Amino acid sequence: MEEVETVIFVDVDGVLNVGARDHQGPSPILLNDLNLRCSKRLWSQRQGRPDRACVETVVSISQRCLDHGEQGTYSKLACEAPSHLSKVLVQRLAALLRTAGWPIAMGQGRPGAVAAVLSSSWRRPKQIARVRGLERALSQQLGCPFTFTGRTEFVEDDHPEARLTNVANFVAELCLDIQLPLPHHAVAPRRKLRVLMLDDFFITPMGEWSCGGLQIDSAAAAESYILGQAGKAMSGLPSGTQLDLEVKVVHAYDEWTTEDGLPVQLGSGLTMLRFCEAMTFLGGECWHCSGADPSSAAPSCDGQQVIVDPPKVSKPKDCDNLHGPEPTSAAKHPMTIRRLPMWRCLAALWPWLLATLPWNPWTLHHANLVAEGTASTTMGDPLK
Repeated sequence: MEEVETVIFVDVDGVLNVGARDHQGPSPILLNDLNLRCSKRLWSQRQGRPDRACVETVVSISQRCLDHGEQGTYSKLACEAPSHLSKVLVQRLAALLRTAGWPIAMGQGRPGAVAAVLSSSWRRPKQIARVRGLERALSQQLGCPFTFTGRTEFVEDDHPEARLTNVANFVAELCLDIQLPLPHHAVAPRRKLRVLMLDDFFITPMGEWSCGGLQIDSAAAAESYILGQAGKAMSGLPSGTQLDLEVKVVHAYDEWTTEDGLPVQLGSGLTMLRFCEAMTFLGGECWHCSGADPSSAAPSCDGQQVIVDPPKVSKPKDCDNLHGPEPTSAAKHPMTIRRLPMWRCLAALWPWLLATLPWNPWTLHHANLVAEGTASTTMGDPLK
């Protein structure tokens, strides 16, 4: 007899949205529709601008092809301002929860079978409104009320080592809290705990950091660290307790260098490749491998079927025609410019007038874009 429980640690920035490291500032650049429009508009004027690297980064991301059979570019994973959540990526997290058994387990009276733990900086009290919005979005996708089961300890985990340590400590404490078999059990049930960690580790590649003296040069090394910490905790469990622990770390990260030599580091979100890694661990298949329709019906708590509409995304471009930005690429993406109603001649000079102003309303580092409740160029909080 084996009982399976699943714990999914959810980071948000870099997992449920896409963000790039800004080498000119502390906060990542959020990939959303507003930044895409601004970057394309500024492309022909980027020479000599202080935010040139930012513009080129966003344009490069928008032309980077996705992998594992997923059509289109990273543009299809962009958020719609002012939201900091990608509808496509939230849908994929909901699919992972369904595969782990979230609605089914709740319908069968086993609310502890699947736990979703918020490990992101969104667990901070000041982010409560964003968390509620994420929970509502997941409830809609699941067809069942969703709230995060718990949160990791609130410490200043503003770097990869602290994030991994915090999650490992949570898992170790969870192993200590495993319930023992009831006395009337003739055979002690063998417990199986699956731990899935979704994180971009603050847009940090593997191999540049260590944790507890262990060099974290791969996702497998991060998994070994969590297993090691849990093993120390389980050494104090009674001998009659049987617990199998499986750990999977999905590192949502991508990097490349543009033709002009600009390095791009990306919290890539749950691309189809990362989604496939997580689904395989949970015993399922990604939509590419299975050929399933991502808009399939999702079970509700009462066993009924709730039809979930797939997120609407623009038709992806042919990746064969995307070979990086060209000087004339701005003309390939015509933008609608607000025109002055009385002087059509001034409207034709509008881009030139903006370029000559000391303050440019289209600049990517516009301060009021970072204000609460507005579309933001950056993810806002350098701690993720």
